[in-house]
Amino acid sequence: MKRTAMMIMGLMFSANAFAQNIGVEDGSIRVQQCYVVTDGVQCDFLFTATKNGSKIFGVSDFDVVSPDGRSTKGTLAGLGGPGSASGYSVNLNYYAGTPIKFSIFFVMTEKPTRLAVVGVFGKPINNVPVAAKYGAAPVAAAPAPAPATVVLKSGPYNAVLSNCKAGANGTATCIATLTPSK
Repeated sequence: MKRTAMMIMGLMFSANAFAQNIGVEDGSIRVQQCYVVTDGVQCDFLFTATKNGSKIFGVSDFDVVSPDGRSTKGTLAGLGGPGSASGYSVNLNYYAGTPIKFSIFFVMTEKPTRLAVVGVFGKPINNVPVAAKYGAAPVAAAPAPAPATVVLKSGPYNAVLSNCKAGANGTATCIATLTPSK
């Protein structure tokens, strides 16, 4: 039971933006990587289609929110990789099951290490890490410090979590003490 409580806490503190897919017409989009470039941040996305076709993604379909709450619409778009964002839209010919990479550039004066939200057609992808440059591993943002003791009341047991230690990718490892609920 202790292991289950620790896994639940790890999931609660985890912020894996790259596992988040946004459903769109004919497929889904996910963030592959965001990284600092001259004058802003560029995010590379993968569009995976459910059928063959073509689609235009415009820069206004994408926005980011910095940790301090500033919202920025996409400025330029391109077909994947650094320096590829050069137009106002991307026209994709796509094929069922084959991911296609495209990029959106966002003008930002700050150089954030994470984005609170990357918006795709008004749907949020939360807590997206930002690498210092293309291909670099993003700096893992330190999770918010966990309280010394957390009490969870659910089901037949109450769990008291203590000695929580921050781990990789925003996770926490805690000691859980379970007592029967009354």
